[in-house]
Amino acid sequence: MKPFTLILALSVFFSGSALAAPEYTQDTNLNWDGYNSSTYVTTYGTKYGAIPGDVIGIPDIKQIGFTFNGTHLTAVSVDFFLPTQQSRSSWNSDKLKPGDIFINIDNDTDWDYIIHNPDSLVRPGGTATASSAQQKAAMDAVKNDVVDSQWTVYKADGAGLEYGNTATWAANYNMSTVYEYNLGGWDWRKNHPVQAKDPGDPTGITATVTWPTSVAVNTTSTDFWATWTLSGGGIELQGHHSMTVGFAVSCANDVFYERAPIPNPEPASMLLMGAGALGISFLRRRARSKEEV
Repeated sequence: MKPFTLILALSVFFSGSALAAPEYTQDTNLNWDGYNSSTYVTTYGTKYGAIPGDVIGIPDIKQIGFTFNGTHLTAVSVDFFLPTQQSRSSWNSDKLKPGDIFINIDNDTDWDYIIHNPDSLVRPGGTATASSAQQKAAMDAVKNDVVDSQWTVYKADGAGLEYGNTATWAANYNMSTVYEYNLGGWDWRKNHPVQAKDPGDPTGITATVTWPTSVAVNTTSTDFWATWTLSGGGIELQGHHSMTVGFAVSCANDVFYERAPIPNPEPASMLLMGAGALGISFLRRRARSKEEV
């Protein structure tokens, strides 16, 4: 193989392989800053997860993977851990719905981007003051609703969507309490944000969603994935080295709230890609010179 052709092939191989693999961040925090989770830690301890109070029932959000093309976020993958037949059966019967994916990139207290579920998680009769029977009826009525496969990415600057100020939550978010119900003494992580009421301004980027509406009960698999694939090259995050990400399902039984790295091209990678570009230029000039001869 000619030297420049080899350089070009190597640059494509290394850059392409680096871009394809998601960067995974484990779920270690219990909830957003400011939320009082002491009741749930004391009452429930740990059921499936290794962190006391992290998981109440199912599902257990094990980790989230972030796929980048350079500094563009192009996909999000949520790993739901369902280790037992009972947990997988509960997933199928509960028909949980996904909340929004919240992203902050500038270390302030406001979300910057929101991958927004177009279906409201506020259900008729599913209010914080409704009786248990009313809440159960509201939830049962929508159990078989299909999760919308097309979401929109919003720029949330100026929308007032703070995640560190609990006093603003009720006004700006749909909370876990307005979707779920409390029946027979069973409890969950109440009054935790799961969806923005007003997500801000649309960016023109959409997300194609694959959601596990049902899972195989009799299987050796324990991890089931939901994915959001972003259009138009994804969200540009250049100049930032990490992001805070928030996500929960409709009942907020488990909340992902973590700081995840944003990859920046390393000097060696930039040099390799630059060499590949030079190789392309050289080959084009050489081809033109042959045509002229």
